[in-house]
Amino acid sequence: MCERELRGSALLNLPLHDKQHAYSLGKSTELALHQVITKIEEAIQNKEICLGSFIDIECAFDRTNFSSIKCALSRHKVESPLIDWIVNMLSTRIIKIAGEFQPIQIKKGCPQGGVLPPLLWNMVINELISKLNANHFYTVGYADDLTILVSGKTASILCDLTQAALRIVERWCREYDLTVNPK
Repeated sequence: MCERELRGSALLNLPLHDKQHAYSLGKSTELALHQVITKIEEAIQNKEICLGSFIDIECAFDRTNFSSIKCALSRHKVESPLIDWIVNMLSTRIIKIAGEFQPIQIKKGCPQGGVLPPLLWNMVINELISKLNANHFYTVGYADDLTILVSGKTASILCDLTQAALRIVERWCREYDLTVNPK
C-alpha cells in the first residue's frame, strides 16, 4: 500500500530522474545499457574520447541510514504520517541470529526482498543521479550502480571532468554515510 501511495502521489509530483532504471515501470537493464552504449557510440561517431566511470555503492540496501530515507521522502513531499510510519517500520525491526541469545535492533538499512525498499533506495539515490546530470555528467543509474560518462576531444580535460564528477559522488556518499565499492 505504501509503495502504491508513493508512486501514485509523491512520484507523480516529483518523478525520479529519467536516467534511473531500477525498479521503475517501463525501464530495464537493457534500456540502461542501451543509453550508455548510445552515448559511447555518439562520442565515437563524433571522433571524441569517451571516459566512463562505473560505480557500485557498497552494500547500499544494508547501509542506508533511516535519516537518508526520511530526507528523500521529505524531498519528494511525502506526507508526514507516511514518512513517520515508514521510518518507524524500518527502525523498529529486530532480528535474531541463529545461535545467539539476544535479538538485535536494526540501526540502518532496508530489508531486501520487499516491494518498498527498492523504491526507497531509488528515492535516496535520485538526488545523486539528478545532481550529476544537472552538472552535465551523463549519468545512468541502475539500483546501486552508476555509470558516469564524459566525452570530448581532450583526454586531460575529460580526466579533470571525471574527477569533478567523482568528487560529487564522494561528497554525497560522505553525507549519506555510504561508500563506493573499491573493487
